[in-house]
Amino acid sequence: MIRNMSKKKKRRKRTSHRVNNGVASYNTYACKCDKYDNGYLVYSFTASGHPIRHLNIEERTIYIKAVGEVLSSINNKKLSLPFNIWQYSLIPKSQANTDHYASDSSFLAKAISFFGSTTERHLLCIAIAFDSLTLVEKVLGDTSFYIVNIISLLKGNKLWENSVNYAYSSLKGIADGCKLPEVIFKQWHKEKSFEQKKEKRVVFAANMSAGKSTVINAIVGHKINKVQSTACTGREHYIHNKLRDTAAMVMFGNDNHIYTDDYSLVCSDVIEAVALNFNSELGNERICLIDTPGVNFCGDLSHREITYNVIMSNEYDLLVILLNATQLAISSEFEFLKFAANNCKRKIIFVLNKLDCFNPENYDSIEEAITIARQMIEECGIKNPIIIPISGLCAFLVKQCNIPYITQTDSSDEYTLHWFEHHTKSGYFDLPKYTSSKYVYEKGDKLLWYTGLPLLEKTIIDTIK
Repeated sequence: MIRNMSKKKKRRKRTSHRVNNGVASYNTYACKCDKYDNGYLVYSFTASGHPIRHLNIEERTIYIKAVGEVLSSINNKKLSLPFNIWQYSLIPKSQANTDHYASDSSFLAKAISFFGSTTERHLLCIAIAFDSLTLVEKVLGDTSFYIVNIISLLKGNKLWENSVNYAYSSLKGIADGCKLPEVIFKQWHKEKSFEQKKEKRVVFAANMSAGKSTVINAIVGHKINKVQSTACTGREHYIHNKLRDTAAMVMFGNDNHIYTDDYSLVCSDVIEAVALNFNSELGNERICLIDTPGVNFCGDLSHREITYNVIMSNEYDLLVILLNATQLAISSEFEFLKFAANNCKRKIIFVLNKLDCFNPENYDSIEEAITIARQMIEECGIKNPIIIPISGLCAFLVKQCNIPYITQTDSSDEYTLHWFEHHTKSGYFDLPKYTSSKYVYEKGDKLLWYTGLPLLEKTIIDTIK
């Protein structure tokens, strides 16, 4: 069965943080949370388009510390991590509220006085209340329990009372008109719509060395799974998509959470779940990819048991089975496919991976490989299978080449990508053409399209919907 996490007591710690050219960039923030909660993982706590970005540092500091004082009044340390993510997306660490929360309401009073001086700036008073309530709602749920205490922070201050009441009404969708800064309201509405979607779960399973971790890395657009020739996945890994964010929320042993833009930290055996924005056709979907261990690892039979239990649970929306195009029709493949045919009650997509290993000069036939895969799958009891031919490695490399700050590609990877690109010119590695899919190339990187990955991503979206 898919994991059921136990509740544990929470603690918080902070590690390093860096600032590049005055823009906040996160190394690692960590805390311990009460339980596994994919909502907490996928919620976005950054504020990339916030109107206070147009203010000077002093004004931004006043605003941010005012929000910190509001959250401090609630006296729930679970708000600390989201608040720090939020504030460091708006201000350099050197100017941030290093104590997280203030002990009084002095900055809140200063902010209300300062921002309430004109009608236009008065909107920022409402925004302070709205930002505070939004963070509370995402982390703690219903905000109505806290309204009286929040208003009493500036007891008798009518401007603050009106700001809180209006912000609360806007949060509940019952305010007349939108008195909030438009950019805040639009961002909140988009996030709310995303968070209210039911998360779709897609299980990835395969024999060892089918390239499963590479394909998942390619879909996500970052190296978040180890890639090696031996068994490198010994447990389920839960990879959640979230909106817009440039960093990742990670959950590891004992329900610890960290927030980091250092993706090397994510590529670890102790990671249980991670949430980040997919650089993918799936980037707007509320979706979770579940990576499972290779089923034929003879060094540890628990790997097969873990994957088989996940498949038998049927607590997912789609099963994606990867096949190694260079090792088709082996006995362990037949065994696994028969198990899936008998135990999976969900839709299945088959991915024929590692086609970049084929060589037209050696008369390697992609059509023949697809035919063999189809015959093998049907022989195991699955009729009319959907088979997507891809090169997961080349797809990942193309995506990495399109990220300006990624430069670490070794010579063998460069050769593989050059080889693949060279043979697309003859049409040999135009992998989508080997399918009967309705999709055709429309826009984007054409070399990426040739790898077959966008076709797989679109097929996943179609299938889970």
